[in-house]
Amino acid sequence: MNRRITRGRGDRPAYRQLATILRDQIISGELPAGAELPAEAWLRQEYTISASTVRDALAVLSGEGLITTERGRRATVRTQQPVRLLADDRYIEEKLLLRKLAAEGGEHPLESGFTRDHNIPWTAYTATCTVRDHPVTGRTAQALQVPVGTATIRREMVDYANGVPMQYQISCVLAAVAAGTPLADPRVHPVPGGVFAELASVGLLVDEVQGRTAARMPGPDEVEALDLPPGVPVLVMVRVIVAGGRPVEAAEIVYAADRTELLHRTDLRDV
Repeated sequence: MNRRITRGRGDRPAYRQLATILRDQIISGELPAGAELPAEAWLRQEYTISASTVRDALAVLSGEGLITTERGRRATVRTQQPVRLLADDRYIEEKLLLRKLAAEGGEHPLESGFTRDHNIPWTAYTATCTVRDHPVTGRTAQALQVPVGTATIRREMVDYANGVPMQYQISCVLAAVAAGTPLADPRVHPVPGGVFAELASVGLLVDEVQGRTAARMPGPDEVEALDLPPGVPVLVMVRVIVAGGRPVEAAEIVYAADRTELLHRTDLRDV
């Protein structure tokens, strides 16, 4: 650690300079994942700074999701979680597979968009799911193009890859479609083929997927479900699935931003 903290006119505050020094060491790998940061006393002596300056610098790094802090212990470099890759063509692949199975027969392979995104076997994919009846309100009713109060099946799910929570979603499916079917049974989740296969099991082939994605900071339920450290934002996809000529499912899917990349691929060869 040979960089120094300067105190001339126009220099950045000392805590921000220290945060930059430590951040650079984390990004470069000099301080690898799981490594302890230097002790507060050492940092104070090395850089001739106060305890409050050290604490403010660590708070910056914690807020950026680079370190974890715990009272009575030295701060450690946070282990980076596996990244999920969301590709635009994932829905096309699943529909083509379901169409083939409908024509030729056979069982759906033990895979889904989730396992393909993560490149994991089916046995590494686990989930929790709770289900309840839910009369829709506001934006969900608008997305499903039904009156407020229309009956739906509300499914709250957390999906895990190798034990790491990767997505938290709340899905509302029209009760006219889902009631009394596997869509309303929390015990069968996860299902090979995901929601596309679930809808196909009740005779509905997906016509269209509408969606938009935005970033924001997480709410308390999302922090708990995804085990998010301080400072990590989420990506939120609002999705509507159209099948049989009408919207049948509206979902809000929340991804930890530090574990998710969005892939975009557009084939223009025939344009």
